[in-house]
Amino acid sequence: MPLRGKTIFNSLLKFRVDAGDTILNDHLQNSAANTTYTSHRIQNELINICNEVLLEHIIKDVKESQFFSVTADESCDISGIEQLSLGVRFVHKMSTGKFCVREEFLGFVPLQRLDAETISEQILSTLIKFGLDLSKMVGQAYDGCSTMAGKISGVRKRIEDKYPNANFFSL
Repeated sequence: MPLRGKTIFNSLLKFRVDAGDTILNDHLQNSAANTTYTSHRIQNELINICNEVLLEHIIKDVKESQFFSVTADESCDISGIEQLSLGVRFVHKMSTGKFCVREEFLGFVPLQRLDAETISEQILSTLIKFGLDLSKMVGQAYDGCSTMAGKISGVRKRIEDKYPNANFFSL
């Protein structure tokens, strides 16, 4: 559900107020119109901050796991920009001491070109940017197209050449 629309954002605020958030209710009722912090710019800023906080927690959990796999798929956004959807799968030790497999979305990475070299470089550079230890990457999963899954010069092969433990799995 997109949160960028004023209607949806305001509905979420109303939901909080209806749930008993008296501080939020007081703020919305008694603040001047230009200090309610509900403009589109502020909404987008709040969404970006939430994204940064969530991503920080996800990356911390991936770093704490012994191994991880990367998942990726290329697509085109609504404005026609090619991008890579990037995710990770890892075993997470919960505070109870039990383990669970988690799959988390890391974000969209814009692509200048749709060739295997560009895509594999973007995957690796993004994971490095997040501070992940690529020697702990034991898997990679993509769709079956030759650019991604090609055994000779696809993304799969290029990453396996650099990180031999990163076994390929088809999505």
